[in-house]
Amino acid sequence: MQYLDENNFTKEFFQRTIYNLKLYEHHNKICKEVFKYEVTQLINSLLGLIVFVKEDSVNFTSIKLSDIIKADKIRWQYCDINGGKPEEKNLKNFLRHLRNAIAHKRLTIRSNANKEISTVIFEDKNRRNNFRVELTIKEIKHLIKQLSSNLGEN
Repeated sequence: MQYLDENNFTKEFFQRTIYNLKLYEHHNKICKEVFKYEVTQLINSLLGLIVFVKEDSVNFTSIKLSDIIKADKIRWQYCDINGGKPEEKNLKNFLRHLRNAIAHKRLTIRSNANKEISTVIFEDKNRRNNFRVELTIKEIKHLIKQLSSNLGEN
């Protein structure tokens, strides 16, 4: 097993995750019969990355939510409970909702005409708000790459 610098664990985890994704994509192009669970790999990678983002309080100051996804694709609904104020619609909260959706198994998979997974719907619900976003596989890859490419600034 290769040495991991525990002082830079999150950064190295991101780098290794991206390495694994690129390796998977390469092998998937060559042999789809063996490497056929691309979306599973993406969701596992995304979960690992956003858990580390939250737990290590990683702040991606140069990424705007609009760099990741168009606002009209995201549904943010708030219920005013005991005078509480709505959360900000920003990347930090977006990632938190994605993490919760994955962790609490609130995912819906959509397939295209070829019966291949084309989009994943992420939903996060609690007493104060409801969140829903539908991401294409291409958008999930873009999100992972945006997060990993901006980790160096932290």
